[in-house]
Amino acid sequence: MTITQLPFCSRVDIGVVRQIVAGVLCTFLMLDNGLHEGWSTSMIPKLMGGDDPIQVTSKQSAWVINYLSVGGVTGPLLALYLMDKIGRKWSIICAAIPKTGSWLCFALANDHSILYLGRFFAGVGSGISLCVIPIYIGEVTDKRTRGPLSTFIALMNNVGILIAYVLGLYLSRVSLSIICIWIPSIFLVLFIWMPESPMYLRKVHKVARAESVLRWTLGKEDISQEMDEIEKIVSNEPANCFVNAYVSVKEIVQRRGTRKAFRIIIVLFTSLVFSGIPAILSYQTNIYSQAGMKVSTNISVIITGVAIVFAGVICVSLVKFTGKRKLLLISAPTTTGCLVALAIFFLLQSLGVDITVVNWIPMVFVILYVISYGVGLDSIAYSYQGEIFPDSIKSFAAMFCALYYSFLSILIVKIYQELADVFGIHAPLWIFIIATLINWLLIYVIVPETEGRSLSQIQKQLHEEKTTTKVLKKSASYIFS
Repeated sequence: MTITQLPFCSRVDIGVVRQIVAGVLCTFLMLDNGLHEGWSTSMIPKLMGGDDPIQVTSKQSAWVINYLSVGGVTGPLLALYLMDKIGRKWSIICAAIPKTGSWLCFALANDHSILYLGRFFAGVGSGISLCVIPIYIGEVTDKRTRGPLSTFIALMNNVGILIAYVLGLYLSRVSLSIICIWIPSIFLVLFIWMPESPMYLRKVHKVARAESVLRWTLGKEDISQEMDEIEKIVSNEPANCFVNAYVSVKEIVQRRGTRKAFRIIIVLFTSLVFSGIPAILSYQTNIYSQAGMKVSTNISVIITGVAIVFAGVICVSLVKFTGKRKLLLISAPTTTGCLVALAIFFLLQSLGVDITVVNWIPMVFVILYVISYGVGLDSIAYSYQGEIFPDSIKSFAAMFCALYYSFLSILIVKIYQELADVFGIHAPLWIFIIATLINWLLIYVIVPETEGRSLSQIQKQLHEEKTTTKVLKKSASYIFS
């Protein structure tokens, strides 16, 4: 008896089960991404407060945080080369190597420069995985599972952040590193059994293997229609990654729909970072301690981590019913409102106003802030990334998104650290407020709804609809009617 003949499999589509297994194992590496994002929140206070053999200054702490993004700039460039050279699957596996090296650096470090190196390695691995994982999921799944599994990228990342908060606040740097090094190791053991992308296999002329993988992932024998679609895509895509990059830039310049896709993704990723999330999550222990709360700072940080995961679950649950655009339009203003409350609190504190009676405000509004951010701005940008670009430039677009995110993260963390040191915590928060309000308006004007539409319908929409003109006319009709 084969596995497909088992009673359980007769009631469940075995193709869907296999796609879920491949997708979940693939996104398991995002746990490590989250661990590195959450690492700085729990470790920076120890590095600055005398609880670790290594001590760093305020400026050095900013670079400990930022070297993750510096490595994140290198990772996508490697991913662009590796995806076409060794395939999607082995590129993701390669991402686990620098991730493992980073935990070794953290465990063995006796100087802040080794911490910089470890954060750089972590950034390289995170940059590769964040580039390749969305593409791998898109190529080994079909429309039945692609959407939910894509949202798992942000959800698993958020779970990793929560684990880093819980463990990091109560364990030493060395102990945390010894535990966390098992994540990429377990990933390697499990994911190595998963198939390569059929798109890549066809691209390197391994047609028989591509057909075999398609039959496995779809759970059916007749895969002629799917192979025809792959043939059309591969026939229009250059084999060389650097030629592909040149063609991608050329297509951006020449095609209105592709230019529009890049405008959308720039707005979404700017909103993602300029909401201030990289800085606020990294420095939240400092925010809580400066507020002088009676509640333990450690407990507050853990509650924030739970809120991040909770927000991701809400997003996954609602997006099919509300659509992506509506969640974005709700998320941006509520995030702004929470930032306003935080900015006013710390502004009054800097002016010498006695606000000890309301020193609970930072904890409450940071938690509301991450929920508001997580419901829309956090994961939906990555969903659009996987949908709005034609297949011929998806690799280049993924590289661009990861590079853009890393550059902005470096900028935001440095802006926060410099302004907070000189003027107080409220100063960078006002910048985040203005930026998020502007991005809210740009989302309303530029970003279309894509939920419930096929990839071909989305491409048709981008090339034919003048969304900006349409939205402005609709808004004018409401105002002047």
